[in-house]
Amino acid sequence: MQTGENIISRIIDLDVRAESIRVQAGEEAVRIQSEAVREAEEQKQSLEIQTAERVKLLAAEAARKRTQEVDKVKKEYANQVEGIRTISSEKKDRAALIVLSGMRGRSE
Repeated sequence: MQTGENIISRIIDLDVRAESIRVQAGEEAVRIQSEAVREAEEQKQSLEIQTAERVKLLAAEAARKRTQEVDKVKKEYANQVEGIRTISSEKKDRAALIVLSGMRGRSE
C-alpha cells in the first residue's frame, strides 16, 4: 500500500504535468491561430493578385473587341461610300427626285 504522502506527491506530480500539458496546448492553439491568420492573409493577397490580372485581361479583351467592331463599322461605311461614288449621276438624280417628291407628298 501506498502511504498518504506518496499519494499526495503523485497527485501533485499529476497536477503539475496536467498544468504543463495545458500550457503546451495553449501555446499550440496560439501558434495554430497565428498560422491560420497568416495563411488567410497569403490567400487573400494571392486572390487579389489573380483578380487584378483577370481584370487586366478582360479589359484588354474588351478593348480589342471594341477596336475590331470600330474597324468593321469603318470598313462597312467606306464600302457604302465607295458604292455611292460609283453610282451614276443619273441614278443619283433620280433618287433625289424620289426623295423630294416623297417629302412634297407628306407636306400636302
